[in-house]
Amino acid sequence: MYKTVLPNEDDSRDKQRQVEDMFNRISQKYDRLNRIITFGMYDQWRKKLAKLVENQSPTKILDLATGTADFAISVSHIPNVKIIGVDISEKMLEVGLSKIKQAGLNNVIELRLGSAESLDFDNESFDIVMVSFGLRNFQNLEKALTEIFRVIKKGGYLITLETSRPKNWFIKPFYIFYTVGIMPLMTKLLFQEKSAYLYLSKSALLFPSSEQLIGLMKRIGFKSVKHQPQIFQISSIYVASK
Repeated sequence: MYKTVLPNEDDSRDKQRQVEDMFNRISQKYDRLNRIITFGMYDQWRKKLAKLVENQSPTKILDLATGTADFAISVSHIPNVKIIGVDISEKMLEVGLSKIKQAGLNNVIELRLGSAESLDFDNESFDIVMVSFGLRNFQNLEKALTEIFRVIKKGGYLITLETSRPKNWFIKPFYIFYTVGIMPLMTKLLFQEKSAYLYLSKSALLFPSSEQLIGLMKRIGFKSVKHQPQIFQISSIYVASK
């Protein structure tokens, strides 16, 4: 369906292991990097995603590819909610757990080490599965989406935020120039992390189009998928119902 992008093409290990190591390495810098390279739009997107989740009044949420638990924390105020965050990076989870403890949310949010392609949950366990900037990092996107579909309750939702490619002829070349040229250079100069963000920029450029992603979700079994492009179409929110 689309080209698999690896953090290191010369590394013989599979994508999941490489991605795990990459996020372990940048875990302490990840939150700050995200806010800098998105010029603060990361927080706006997070609030929009959180509002969509809140509107469904869920009581059990799976935050897949939870990372440092930013999005899990952003929906923790929902009444009677229980949130389980899952990620393959132990170091990212350690950062997230520290934030959860500091916010006094231990009874609301639980973090677990795990893979999107093999979720350790029963069928129809969650009202909502949310994924923020995680789909393109899965080793097998179709398998991960199939697992997500399995653990969502009938009538529940997948709500995901992911990078997208602008179609506007004027914006597109600036987006490519920034993503491929400026962003990796900026992260190298500020954080000595060019290689990690070179992968993230490349994986964003080669990720399936919105039409392809929506088609895949529907083939897996989601009834409808609503697509909400964000500012300049550089990211998109997808709401898929089961």
